[in-house]
Amino acid sequence: MNSGLGNETGHSVGVGTDTSARIRYSTAYILDGPSGSGKTAWIRRRLSAHADRICLYLTDEEFCEQFLYPSVLSGERAEGPAWLTERAGKRADILAVDNMDLRFRGMEWTQREAAKRLAGLVYGGMTVIVAGIEMEGRVPAFLSIMRERCADKLICIYL
Repeated sequence: MNSGLGNETGHSVGVGTDTSARIRYSTAYILDGPSGSGKTAWIRRRLSAHADRICLYLTDEEFCEQFLYPSVLSGERAEGPAWLTERAGKRADILAVDNMDLRFRGMEWTQREAAKRLAGLVYGGMTVIVAGIEMEGRVPAFLSIMRERCADKLICIYL
């Protein structure tokens, strides 16, 4: 996963060269790593560091059931944050979706639709953080769309 703005390694993130928990706005972060590598802790540190912003943390299942599937079935457009705002009841500045590899594994259509909507959020001004295990092998269609649509706003991190 070496595309986008940069590639951090788990070593630099975990050992301390990453001195700030602040993240860039209007950026997509893809966190990949084995189980227990600290992806969820990385997300929580970043969300805590942005207490002045409205943060929405969802599991992959919550994202699908509450946002993705209803928006697709109702024909909502995937451009910008409006579709997420309407469903969440508030405008979030940062959206984190954890465990993306579990629900999305082997579901190419779902991976593509999720990536289109998340990319739309990034270009609508939101920061999106997505975490999963072995994402290259488990959600390749998702990663392909994110790389294509967010190439200049994508940071991939392997922990």
